[in-house]
Amino acid sequence: MGTFVPATQVRRAIIGMDNRAPAPEELTRMEAMVDQAMRDGAFGLSSALIYVPGTFAKTDELLALAKVAAKHKGIYISHVRGESFNLFNALDEAIGIGRDAGLPVVIYHLKVAAKANWGRMSEAVAKIDEARTQGVNVSATMYPYTAGGTGL
Repeated sequence: MGTFVPATQVRRAIIGMDNRAPAPEELTRMEAMVDQAMRDGAFGLSSALIYVPGTFAKTDELLALAKVAAKHKGIYISHVRGESFNLFNALDEAIGIGRDAGLPVVIYHLKVAAKANWGRMSEAVAKIDEARTQGVNVSATMYPYTAGGTGL
């Protein structure tokens, strides 16, 4: 059993609930927190980018933290930034973080939300497969059941 260092909680500890980028000295403190958690045995960095304050984190912030996890052979696991109309951009972001930081990526709860997008899961899987052919170690987990929802 293991745990991940949550990017959202690192952000909250240093920035609080403010919707802004970290100042350089704040980012340095955030990186130090990730480094300490990795030295303490965390498996990697996690993000949940559809929940506040995780929604406030920009890609460059996540990449900086992921690079710290990569130094410790960690992985990046993400509840991506969008699951409906922004899904494909969100997948690109997660894949790009893994590629640029040099660490494996796991996208969890992969799904195609919003009724207008139903039937596009094969496109999402193809995007992941393409990244894998380009050398990015990326995988995904998904619900093995209908988790409910509104069919927006």
